[in-house]
Amino acid sequence: MIETEEISLKPVVRLAPQIGMLPDHEFAVIWNLWDEVGGNFLEIGTSSGLTTRALAIGRSWAQVFTVDVRSPNDVHEHQRNEHPGSQLGYFSLGLSNVFHFANGFENFDVRKKGIRMVFIDGDHREESVWRDSESALALSGDGERFIIAWHDYEDNGRDDCSWLGVGPAVRRLAARYGLAIKHAKDTRIAFWRSWQHA
Repeated sequence: MIETEEISLKPVVRLAPQIGMLPDHEFAVIWNLWDEVGGNFLEIGTSSGLTTRALAIGRSWAQVFTVDVRSPNDVHEHQRNEHPGSQLGYFSLGLSNVFHFANGFENFDVRKKGIRMVFIDGDHREESVWRDSESALALSGDGERFIIAWHDYEDNGRDDCSWLGVGPAVRRLAARYGLAIKHAKDTRIAFWRSWQHA
């Protein structure tokens, strides 16, 4: 069973929220979890790059790696002209501490990059969430404090929303590996701290 935890939030200053970016209270949870471990950050699911941008600007001394299953060329030219933000990573392009990797983990080796937190908000199908989670878990084995967080986790037992694969995958991970995964109160964020045990 996944327990709910209230995260003690420190104030977070960020860019004005826009469509495609986490709501303020969820961004604050991610930011404060990252505070617990420091180091570099891996975001799985780049989308337009708004969350990536806010993370990178707020912590200019850290590296933010972002991986997406899509290619930057997946957006049709007419969509790019009508809405430039639809281009993969558009809002975080050109930031010196952001590193984009398209087409999934196959093209990216993060083991030596000082990653201490992974945020999974990519393909929301159950098997994709499972695969991304196992890739993230593989990064946690060096004995350092490490956090994995998932967005669009539903803790209502229903999983009938459009993000239906996240909840089942996270609960399956908790059961299979005995992980003490928590649900951040009043959010759609679940998270696991490597130093807490079930």
